[in-house]
Amino acid sequence: MPSHKNRPPRLSLPLSKLKSHYDAIVIGSGYGASIAASRLSRAGKRVCILERGEERWPGEFPEETLTAASEVQFNGEHGHEGKRTGLYEIHRNQDQWAFVACGLGGTSLLNANTALRPEPRIWNDKVWPEEISQDKELLEQSFQHATDMLQPTPYPEDWPVLPKLATLEAQAKGAGVHHRFVRPPITVHFKDGLNPAGVFQKASTLTGNDTTGINDWSKNATLLNYIPDAWNHGAEIFTACNVVRVEKSGKNSSQPGSYVVYFEWQEQSREAFLFEHGSSIAPMFVTADIVVLGAGALGSSEILLRSKKNGFQTSDQVGKHFSGNGDFLAFSYNGETLVNGVSMGDEDPKKFEHKVGPVITGLIDYRDTPNVMDGYVVEEGAIPAQAALFLRTIYQVMSEKSSKSLKTAQDLTFQEKIGRNARELSSYVAGVYRGAMANTQTFLVMSHDDARGELNLQDDRIRINWPGVGSGRNFSRLDTLLEPLAEAVRGTYVRDPLTAATDDAVVTVHPIGGCSIGRTGADGVINHKGQVFTGQGDEVYEGLYVMDGAVMPISLGVNPFLTISALAERACTLLARDRGWTIKYDPTLVPIDFKTPQFPIPYNEQEANPEAYAWAQALRKSALKDKTEQHKKAGISFTEMLKGHLSTVILTEDFDTADNQARSAGSTMNVVLTLSTGPIEDFLKRTDRRARIAGTVSCRALSDQPMMIENGVFTVFTGTEDDPADECALHYRMVLLCASGERYSFEGRKPIETGHVLEGWIKPSKVLVTVYKIEDGVEKVFGRGKLGEHDEDFFSQITSLRVSYGGDSTSIAANLRAIKDFGVSAINSTVKTYLPFLNELKYPEDTHTRKSFPRQRPEAQVFEVISSDGFQTRLTRYKGKKGPVLLLHGASVSSQMFATDLIPHNLCDYLLAQDYDVWLSDWRMSILVKDSHRQSPVYGGAHDHAAAIKIILKETGVKNIQVVAHCVGSVTLWAGMLNGEIEGVGSVVSSQVATRPLISTANKIKQSLQLVPLFENVLRQDEFDCATHSPSPSVTLLDRAIDNTLRFLPMPLHEYCNNAICHRASFCYGLLWEHDKLSNNFHDNLEEILGSINIESLKGLVDGWCKKQTLMDVDGKDLVTPENLKKAFGDIPVLFIHGAKNQVFIPESTLKSVEQLRDTLPLTGMAYDYKGLYRRELIPGYGHLDCIVGDKAYKDVYPFILDHLESNLKTTGYEATREE
Repeated sequence: MPSHKNRPPRLSLPLSKLKSHYDAIVIGSGYGASIAASRLSRAGKRVCILERGEERWPGEFPEETLTAASEVQFNGEHGHEGKRTGLYEIHRNQDQWAFVACGLGGTSLLNANTALRPEPRIWNDKVWPEEISQDKELLEQSFQHATDMLQPTPYPEDWPVLPKLATLEAQAKGAGVHHRFVRPPITVHFKDGLNPAGVFQKASTLTGNDTTGINDWSKNATLLNYIPDAWNHGAEIFTACNVVRVEKSGKNSSQPGSYVVYFEWQEQSREAFLFEHGSSIAPMFVTADIVVLGAGALGSSEILLRSKKNGFQTSDQVGKHFSGNGDFLAFSYNGETLVNGVSMGDEDPKKFEHKVGPVITGLIDYRDTPNVMDGYVVEEGAIPAQAALFLRTIYQVMSEKSSKSLKTAQDLTFQEKIGRNARELSSYVAGVYRGAMANTQTFLVMSHDDARGELNLQDDRIRINWPGVGSGRNFSRLDTLLEPLAEAVRGTYVRDPLTAATDDAVVTVHPIGGCSIGRTGADGVINHKGQVFTGQGDEVYEGLYVMDGAVMPISLGVNPFLTISALAERACTLLARDRGWTIKYDPTLVPIDFKTPQFPIPYNEQEANPEAYAWAQALRKSALKDKTEQHKKAGISFTEMLKGHLSTVILTEDFDTADNQARSAGSTMNVVLTLSTGPIEDFLKRTDRRARIAGTVSCRALSDQPMMIENGVFTVFTGTEDDPADECALHYRMVLLCASGERYSFEGRKPIETGHVLEGWIKPSKVLVTVYKIEDGVEKVFGRGKLGEHDEDFFSQITSLRVSYGGDSTSIAANLRAIKDFGVSAINSTVKTYLPFLNELKYPEDTHTRKSFPRQRPEAQVFEVISSDGFQTRLTRYKGKKGPVLLLHGASVSSQMFATDLIPHNLCDYLLAQDYDVWLSDWRMSILVKDSHRQSPVYGGAHDHAAAIKIILKETGVKNIQVVAHCVGSVTLWAGMLNGEIEGVGSVVSSQVATRPLISTANKIKQSLQLVPLFENVLRQDEFDCATHSPSPSVTLLDRAIDNTLRFLPMPLHEYCNNAICHRASFCYGLLWEHDKLSNNFHDNLEEILGSINIESLKGLVDGWCKKQTLMDVDGKDLVTPENLKKAFGDIPVLFIHGAKNQVFIPESTLKSVEQLRDTLPLTGMAYDYKGLYRRELIPGYGHLDCIVGDKAYKDVYPFILDHLESNLKTTGYEATREE
């Protein structure tokens, strides 16, 4: 059973659940609209309800004055003020004001409950088509259907006496019209029980809060009957959806429905953008075979007027015949009888000796006039507590100036005057529930006007134009008729304060007309069935209906909602009859399960649109999972506007060129997205931080009309295994639905480099966009481009942050907690992204994804290699027909740097694909061989290379081979060849260094600090291990200290990361790579690549070769001499490869090597092509090891290596041997 503390889950769905097409769309949720939704759902149709207001249930309506004030919105001459989904909406016009409700349930949320039928003679007026006036049976049946659901009943005789009801009866007696006094039927529950829709309602607590939103579950608003009944029969409800216009869709086969409904999503986080950008934000849309306008007299008229303005053909009568239903407001102020006519507001009902009661419980009926249009009813009312303090002073001032009750004032005795003044003072001292305010009776009058008001659009907003309406004969007549009622209790007659203050302007709470019923379009907007005329004749749009107060052609003289309901029931009956449908009217006898509809409408999305289904399925794998209980929990939403360009000409991944082409062609793309986290606690638990996307995309290259976003998924601060290692990426994935029914798939990726604080916030990166389209059953790239935020839009995005997704609006603490949790998470994500050195370190033991890229290779042959100094290493062969080629790794790594499956394309498999005979050496500095832990001079690697090459020559029978050597593998190769120890090499590719090991400034600083001797002699370390492990008892204190110290190792601004192994490698050798050249997959699994180096080799490298900037043998003799160069490399082709951003060995290192080689050639050897023999390629954007293991090295680097190997096949390896 629902209660104040345990309201049912939300019936409305997040907009991301909106389908592209429905059998019927119902616009609004008041009496007419909710009836249409209920009856069409009961007929088995898929119904969508679009309501512009919010969903709130009893227990959520504002009772405090300040809270209620925040829910007021004004539509005036100069624009809109207040929250666009505010519960209380006031239309301010020069002559006619109107008060309407905005929320799920429409005006039924705030009306005064009085269910009166109009005087029977009303139906005889010639404005009604004969189909209505003469078919009394169908009309009576329709009234009965409405009363069966709404259950009106008079205030019970055996319930507590209500002072305001007793006062009205006394006033009727005093004015001589007691025979006209009745207790009218009102839609209020006076006992607990199940209503016909299956919703449990409670008996009224008699607070009088009906017109501001009652929280006791007694009010029979459509929120508690027709709307949940529609939901229980499969209708889908979407709130904050303000429909702006409708249009007829095309006739071609791609059109999914007959009508397109355009709407603005007024979700709170989008308000900043709607306010700042207005009409520049494209509306959303949905299609249906049937559309029912039920947005009220002002709303439905506005929609049709705007539709007509946009080319939709309809009657010229749209907006005409507007009526305020003869509404008139007056008061009997400060009489001598207790009225207790101020609602309780947020006061505890238990404190009141006398109850207020429902707003209206009594009525004086003056409708038996000879001319039915002179009739009227007078009802008592309750002043909203939230307005009582304001009205208290106004009443006093107006009563002093009132000429209407001058006679009453003159007849007062001195004692009566003293009593009246004392009561006024009491209201100020003791509050509005005492004294003059407690003795003030409210008169709510429904009468007749001439329905000559006109609605029109001004600045694209609905306005009421009705000059002189307040000074008409009807309202002047009412003053005279109401005065005796005030005099009967010695009260002062006070007219509506608004009328007195605004030169006879009047306010209505029952705006009707504007889309009036007629016989043809010449005298009405709709026919008797509710169908909209296509012009001035009798032709109609078969599937477009109006069912609300807008259909009334004249004023009714009573509260109109029961008549509105009956005409809506009638229209639904005829709609179903015309189509052969059956509406089931049986009441729901069991309580609604607010988690699951009892009668859901089956929907096969795969059959409805196979293409959309396929795309949706792909997206849903990564989308949020819905849980019914999620609708109770607070989440966060915010809105983002992206602007840019899309090219349908440049379809490659060259986004810069595509952007430039689109700019030159003026092909713009604007995207307005609202992102919703769902329940914030669930969002924070998800490691990938996914959110839903809803919104629109405008791009004329794709569609002339704005496109709706379907199945949108946004991933926050996520770096996938395929992303560059220093990047997180924001991913946007969605389907774009055109009004024509066509669909595109949209993928956007916004890379964010870690550590790049200034670029990340001051100069944000662009979203790289790819748009796909299905052609001939195949998904093809249709467009490429870039999107970005403008500075002013960024600040609008910040201000758009809101609590959403079913957050309990009454729980300020819960909402603040949601914002706080999201804010902390956002800050943490920002810190992790832009200031990674403050993060926790990442170790191999931490959970991470490992993506493998296996390759088919020849069977591996492994050879044991024993060097001349007794070191045991190994060779691995993958046999091919060209070559052979030997690959030599650097220090602290292994041959896996050439053959790893962590990247899609490695050098080993790249060469195997070219049919090369590939030999991988794991020499003494390989982390895969046991002897890597033995102390060895750095030159010792030359012994291993010499032994390995001898095995290769023996196994292959060739006289020379080609070698690709990296880093220390390269310098030890050169040292052995210069020393004459290594023979049989016919061609060399040297990566990053050769004869001149020139180190970076950062490495020189570390060298000057004598760090290697410190580790060896002070810390007693015999090796330095780049690999490390998370803190545990087995991890030494020294290792933990090193790891935590190295997080602050100075690095280039955008090269910071939190990988402990990366930190150690950078400390030992310098930055090994540009992070943007590595994939996350590789960077997260560095323990497979990096390991230790023995201290003697490290010392020989750092304090020997690098310090001397040359290569030396074990005795320290310089090997890089002209003689040695001529002898070893005089006729051997060499390719030097160097990363332009290398932070280990600077690019000048290989430049000096190549220059030295060229300088050593004899001047007479002009036959040599110097540049062809000794070439150097500087690789832009690359560092050190990323030239081998970079994610795109197979495109940017490997082709240079392959070209060198291919060009020297004739003089090396198998081909050279065969020629000899």
